[in-house]
Amino acid sequence: MGHIITPKFIELFKDYPPYSQDGVRDPLVIAKLFDIFSPATWFLIEYNSKHKVALGYVVGLMQDELGFIPIDDLENKYYRFFSCLIPGIERDIFFEKKPLSEALRIHRNTA
Repeated sequence: MGHIITPKFIELFKDYPPYSQDGVRDPLVIAKLFDIFSPATWFLIEYNSKHKVALGYVVGLMQDELGFIPIDDLENKYYRFFSCLIPGIERDIFFEKKPLSEALRIHRNTA
């Protein structure tokens, strides 16, 4: 396992497998990931542990959108800091699950 897909991460999504929030008007965001050097933020709604893909809403890239997010790709994003490589994407360990509308409102008010 990498630095994002940890036992804690998998535990967070045990009740939120693929399609568990399908049709929910304002789905719960279970986890939040962020890029340490850019405004990109991912609000994860469901997670498929077999394929290491999440359904989530991303903000801060070219266009805000809902879609599938390959978490293992995010785990492989590193930045060079002097002579070290550091992970570029981290999980917000202080994030508490909340409806997507609330997570986005808070994010926009603090960004």
